[in-house]
Amino acid sequence: MKYPFIFIDESGVTDDPNRPQPYYSIGLLKVYDSAKITWQILQAYNKSFSVLRSNRKKLITDLQKEPRILTDKELNSLLASTTHYEYKFSAVRQDNLDLYKSFINILFKNKFHFCAFVVNRRDINYDQKIHDNYWEAYLGYCKTVCKCNIAKNERATVIADYMNKPKSSMKLLETELLSLTNINNVLRSQSLGTPLLQACDILLGAVALQHKIKADVLDTSSKNFQAKFELSKYIEEKLFGDFDFRLSGKAITRNIKKDSIYFSVFPLKMQKEVDK
Repeated sequence: MKYPFIFIDESGVTDDPNRPQPYYSIGLLKVYDSAKITWQILQAYNKSFSVLRSNRKKLITDLQKEPRILTDKELNSLLASTTHYEYKFSAVRQDNLDLYKSFINILFKNKFHFCAFVVNRRDINYDQKIHDNYWEAYLGYCKTVCKCNIAKNERATVIADYMNKPKSSMKLLETELLSLTNINNVLRSQSLGTPLLQACDILLGAVALQHKIKADVLDTSSKNFQAKFELSKYIEEKLFGDFDFRLSGKAITRNIKKDSIYFSVFPLKMQKEVDK
């Protein structure tokens, strides 16, 4: 019996037909040694910010001795935060891109399993009535992605990025997921203090970005877009680069060192409900 940790995050909205977000996606990250990966991430994080603090201190000292006009890189160094913050795909910029690449490098040195479900809200069969209740839709997708990614010989602990439950609903995510036989524990948590929830956010953000590019709903000329696109391509290179891969049906699976990494993206096909 195996006892993995599972981290769940979502992106987009389902309940507002007027918002210009054509895709809703939910991601699941499964790891078997959460302590090891978390420790590696935190060690790299602390080292990176120690260097940032040192460089900023030196820059300030130099400017005090000899004032001058700053370069863009030096200005970013002065303005960049050197205290703990949350890794998330929406926060990727040119001045912190290397930090995010280091994060990805650590993740890809370890065994992990990632799966993303992507819902096209522009699909002609997309039923807005079903998705108007965002909480019910979220619960349904969470249960489905868990069912599809937890093996029979596994008993998982699930940590999901915190989402507010509407007061009108009596259903809890914890109770709904615990109804599945291969889930032992469930916790909704803020991702700020959970590096592997943040890892799920980054992987899911990269997947969502590729779909949004195809839908032509992004300003591709902005600096922030360029940084996010570069990180997304960096992740793709990790998957396609020096490693074997196979394309099978809807799922894209990347195999590294005896299947130490599994990475799949499922575009969910909407079906019209048949009148009874």
